[in-house]
Amino acid sequence: MRTETWPTAVVEKLLAELPELSAQIVARLARDVPSFQMLPDDVSQLEIRPSVDENLMMVFQALRDRSEFSLARLGDPLRRVMSRVEENLSFADVLQAYFIGSRMAWDWVMEHASEADRVVLHGLVAPMTKQMERMFVTAARVYFEEQDQLHSEVGQARRDLAAALLAGEAVDELETPAGVTVAEGYVVCVWHVARPSPPGTVRSTLVRRRRVRGAFDAQFDTTVLSVLDERGGTVLVPTVPERADDVVPTLRGFLGELAGIVGAPVVATAAVATTAGEVPDAAQEAREVLRVALRLEREPGLYVLDDLVLEVQLARPGVANDRLVQRLAPLRSRQELLSTLRAVIHAKDNRRKAASALHVHPNTLAYRLRRIAEVTGFDPADPEGMRVLSAALTAHDLREAAAAQTLA
Repeated sequence: MRTETWPTAVVEKLLAELPELSAQIVARLARDVPSFQMLPDDVSQLEIRPSVDENLMMVFQALRDRSEFSLARLGDPLRRVMSRVEENLSFADVLQAYFIGSRMAWDWVMEHASEADRVVLHGLVAPMTKQMERMFVTAARVYFEEQDQLHSEVGQARRDLAAALLAGEAVDELETPAGVTVAEGYVVCVWHVARPSPPGTVRSTLVRRRRVRGAFDAQFDTTVLSVLDERGGTVLVPTVPERADDVVPTLRGFLGELAGIVGAPVVATAAVATTAGEVPDAAQEAREVLRVALRLEREPGLYVLDDLVLEVQLARPGVANDRLVQRLAPLRSRQELLSTLRAVIHAKDNRRKAASALHVHPNTLAYRLRRIAEVTGFDPADPEGMRVLSAALTAHDLREAAAAQTLA
């Protein structure tokens, strides 16, 4: 419905001279708004300027006619701009651009209005403010909808690249997302949440994973490729061979922040791929170390192969491994002897500490150790005998944990 009090002639003049005004607005955006300063001229003229024209046209036609513009149509220009400039457009800059455009349009109207028109225009501040409110709310909604879509697409491209590297695809055949290049080498980190987060909505899960990716990117100041699930994931930290050793300590220090994001302690392992082609082997090494760490219920933290090299070797099947496990066969029916051996090993051969942990008298502990020597043929009091028994217990525990995992 049309109002008789709106200075129609002023608005008609603005609509007629819209190209000139929009050119001035685009020039101001390119000068004052960071995101727009980085845009090439062709983008400013072919994408930004038509969007400014369209928004001004809708808003001032609505003000002239005292009607409400279509929120869906208002969001279309911003969607087109965001599809072109992608992640280079920040939300703060979007709002600043809308404020600059609104202020310059209002200044233009006031400059071209007669004294009588200005009196009328001041009385129309309220309806114009209402239209601006709707415009800014729509801009915010569209921005975050488009950002969600953009992050989804970019995130999927990064996940696809990570999966391709882990699968050993030829580097020269890989498709890389915008802004990401295949690094010379990677540190592969495989991590597991000791206690998974309670089930949440799909949205909360996606937000948590996005926070994880963002934290890795921020920690290493680069794009860290990742494949994540509800119990952990695999990340590829870009590096060069001479700096690979610096990445592992950084990862170790970062686990506290990661645990805070996922809400539970984290057990992680790392292995170095000096070239992109070595990523599959490094990932296999990291996964093998992680399996051993989890089966032996190691404390949360970051482990590398050197930390568990004996345990990893003992976890590998073979005739020697079978023979080693058989050394403990006589103890399987005597759980008190098995627990005694475990306690002494954990106490690093401190018998008083082991007896205290078992809540038995030191003499009882000594008797049990003699019985272990009798039934196995290896004396825990002898360094060579304890070395064999310790290795056998580790192999036994790994096999038991693997069997339990299979049954589960």
